[in-house]
Amino acid sequence: KINLDSVNYYSGGTPASYRWPAQKADSCAPGCYTGNNPALKMGSLVALNTSVDLDKFGFETEPGRSLAWTFQNYGAYIVDTTGWSVYAIETEQSPDGEYQTQFSQSWGFSLTPNSKDTPWSRDMDRIFLSLSVVDSWNEDIWNRVVASNGNEGAGGGQPLQPWAPPY
Repeated sequence: KINLDSVNYYSGGTPASYRWPAQKADSCAPGCYTGNNPALKMGSLVALNTSVDLDKFGFETEPGRSLAWTFQNYGAYIVDTTGWSVYAIETEQSPDGEYQTQFSQSWGFSLTPNSKDTPWSRDMDRIFLSLSVVDSWNEDIWNRVVASNGNEGAGGGQPLQPWAPPY
């Protein structure tokens, strides 16, 4: 799950300001949404195109490469606005504690650096600026993919990664 600045979200369309699987937009919609891409709304699935060669992407950090691989193979849903000109990755608490702490301990730098001039920040900028909306993704396609029992991916072909096993 990711958050973007609401000025990037498109305000028109039906339903206005959001798309499946979102059930509504935030209280700012549509007034503060001024984006010009009709596909970019709360609920949009975004991904790094499979044509992007990660070996030539110029990563400066291993977590940047890992995140790009994840966006390329699974994508992410836009779930909220950041409220200002930044982007955010939603993280969760785990039994081992807060993810931001775990990230810093594992990689030796902050998940949320104070400067845009760090290797991690530059990797994040490259990734987020390269994301595309998966505009064909909707509830009908999702139902068809689910019914395929793992034989079909979101794009209609073979899944890029095997489905997770059932709980």
